[in-house]
Amino acid sequence: MVMPVGYYEQMFSLIQRTSDRIAVQHAFQTNGTLISDEWCDLINKWSVNVGVSLDGPEEVHDLHRKFRNGTGSFASAYRGIELLQLRQIDFHVITVLTQGSLSSPESMFEFFFNAGIDNISFNIEETEGTHESALTKQKEFATEYRNFLTKFLELAFVHRPQMSVREFESCTQAILGYGKGLRNEQAEPLSILSFDTNGTISTFSPELLGMKHPSYDFEFGNVLEDSFDVIAGRILSSKLYSDIEAGRKACEAVCEYFSVCGGGAPANKIFENGTANSTQTAYCRSHQIAIDVVLDKIANH
Repeated sequence: MVMPVGYYEQMFSLIQRTSDRIAVQHAFQTNGTLISDEWCDLINKWSVNVGVSLDGPEEVHDLHRKFRNGTGSFASAYRGIELLQLRQIDFHVITVLTQGSLSSPESMFEFFFNAGIDNISFNIEETEGTHESALTKQKEFATEYRNFLTKFLELAFVHRPQMSVREFESCTQAILGYGKGLRNEQAEPLSILSFDTNGTISTFSPELLGMKHPSYDFEFGNVLEDSFDVIAGRILSSKLYSDIEAGRKACEAVCEYFSVCGGGAPANKIFENGTANSTQTAYCRSHQIAIDVVLDKIANH
């Protein structure tokens, strides 16, 4: 949202004029601090999906989400959320779980409940690029993450059944869709397309765009200069794709969760294991924990 509202008005209009045969859904992921009535007008006009990054109550959120002057961003982010609610705009929040929030499922649920936030996605701190996660390396992580999800699900089930939590929803859909050809878009060439401001194109895990690695090239051309066939040919003949496919097949051969996972995220494999031709990651283990929590809930009800 650092670009002005008028920029998006112009771009959305251009996209509409040039994509009359394609359904386009626009979306913003924002820290919420710049949301205003003018932005709400644009969001309503174009039916934009909105996600707000909010890590929980103020004392949790402000530990890591600070402005450049060192002050916390919670007050500004929450003000943006209240405006979305006032304007009756649907939104979801993405919450990065940290050591502090993992140990406090009750207070996390209470915060979202009191704030009237009913659409939540939990992310764990991941190892990506030059950032190495300390959280997932702790030996207590698996137990704490399982306990957090179990308690949060119990509280939502009893006190706020309309609350939608991505981890529970996606795992339930994967379980119900067992054997029906689960897709892993992050392992499919051209299924996810990522572009930088210069037109450089990447695919597979969106986090790969702009990253560097000694074994892989994550850039496959430029949409302002190269044809689709040229870009597709580079992707399909790349070492990255061949290793992703080999890693996916290895997962299928050894992992009992493959049918509800599809082989994991290439970005996590590369930055945790050093290669896409590998299997389990900390991210995989967290996904498996979520699946087990949902299965336990189904079994007990």
